[in-house]
Parts: sequence; C-alpha cells; structure tokens
Amino acid sequence: MMKIHVLIDEPEMYLNQTGNTVECTSDANPAVYQYEFEVDGKVVRTADAVYELKGTECVNITCFGTNKIGTGNASDIVCPLWNYKPQITSDPAPDSLQVGDNVTFTCLSDANPTSEIAWLRNNVTIIEMDDRFTRNDNTSILHIDGLTRDDHALYGCSSRNILKEILSDQIELNIECECLTVEWPTVYPEQTVETLSWKTRLVIVNVCVGMLIGAIVMCIGMFVYNRCYIRENTKTKKQDMYMNSIVNDSDKDHYDDLQNKLEMPAYHSVY
Repeated sequence: MMKIHVLIDEPEMYLNQTGNTVECTSDANPAVYQYEFEVDGKVVRTADAVYELKGTECVNITCFGTNKIGTGNASDIVCPLWNYKPQITSDPAPDSLQVGDNVTFTCLSDANPTSEIAWLRNNVTIIEMDDRFTRNDNTSILHIDGLTRDDHALYGCSSRNILKEILSDQIELNIECECLTVEWPTVYPEQTVETLSWKTRLVIVNVCVGMLIGAIVMCIGMFVYNRCYIRENTKTKKQDMYMNSIVNDSDKDHYDDLQNKLEMPAYHSVY
C-alpha cells in the first residue's frame, strides 16, 4: 500500500522558501527499491522517496513504487504550506509624531493557509482597546487617534496559522510634546544667603553656652552675697540695740550674758 504525506521543514519556513517536501511511503513486501514522482503529468526521478515542492501553487502528485513483484502508486493534490515573517510599517514615520497626532500601523503577512493577525504592545498582545484604537476587518491595520505620552511603546504584530506563530520586528513609537518651561525667579546678590561653615557654627554655640554659664554663676553669687549681707546686718542691728540698753556698769553682767547668747565677743566699756 502506497501513501503520500507532506513533510514541513520548520527552519526553512522562515526563509524565502516554502520548506515543504513530499514523502512517499509503502508497506509493501518485499520492500520497494525504486520510487518515481509524477508532478502535473511530468515524471521526476529522485534518489530517494522524497520530492521537494517548488513554488506556492497546489500540484497533483503521483508516487510510483516498484519492488520485485511489481509497481504500485498513490496520488494526491498537495498544497505547499508556509508562514513568512510578517512586516510592519508605520504611517507617518514613528519618530516624527507629536501629542495629538494620528498613526496607522500595517501588518503585511504572507502565509498559506491565511494567518490570523494579532497586535502587540511591549511584547504583550493587545486584547482590549479603548475608543482611540481601531482595527480593520482582518485586523491587519491598527489605527490610533489622538496620541498621548502614554502611547510611547514598542509595537509589533504576529502572524499565526496551522504551522506556527511568527512575530514581526518592532517599531518604537516616539512621541514628542511641547513641554512647559519653568523659569526660576532671579536671585539678586543682596538676597543671597551664605551658609555658615560647621566650624563657625561650633564657635558661636560655644560662646553662647559660655555666656549662659557665666550668667548663671553670677546670679548664684549675687544670691549668696545678699543672703550673707542681710544676715550680718541683722546681727549688727541687734547688737547695737543691746548696747544702747546698757546705762551703767551695773548692766555689764547682763550685757555679757546677752553677748554670749548672740555668740558675739563680750563688749567692755572703757571709761
């Protein structure tokens, strides 16, 4: 029994080739020792059971296999499969846009079967879009109205069919804006405030502390002096009162007793 199936060579899928081959297989006994292909009525002999497809059109292929008993065949219509890397363009150029402008991205895809187009922003698929974002029916065009600074990003598209999903290159959307210029008020020389060095600040602090300590010591000294002065003055007044109370020598003994009570030296009258 003969079979035909398509082999997909994925590394070639991204190049400018289809990368598809047709393989003819058989489970005949004894084994097939010779294969031939007939492509759209033309016989093509190959060294093995593989035929490389050329072009992008579907072809009618018949595979013949011969063993010791005889020749068998199988036929099928084979269509090449491919999915080339999509190309993305921007109108206008992405580096000449300003806030409020509009931009249109176009994703050009060449694939068979036809691929589905998706849009990406900073490598993340755009699923939900606000009112400023619109796409056409087959999603190959993305239009953005009224650009803002938040729209600055890397934009790209992807092409996916039954073979694989392939990403395009990315376009960086640079958005310029008219920034407000802030002018600082003019500082005139007389308004300039010079900052004191730490050494100068330390000297000022030490002087202030010294003056404060001196004032405290002075207050304490004046307080002690006044207390002693009042005390001595009081004793002197008491002594004078008792001295004036002495009239004659007969009061001397009484006066001595009073002097002892006042802890003062005895007073001796000299007449």
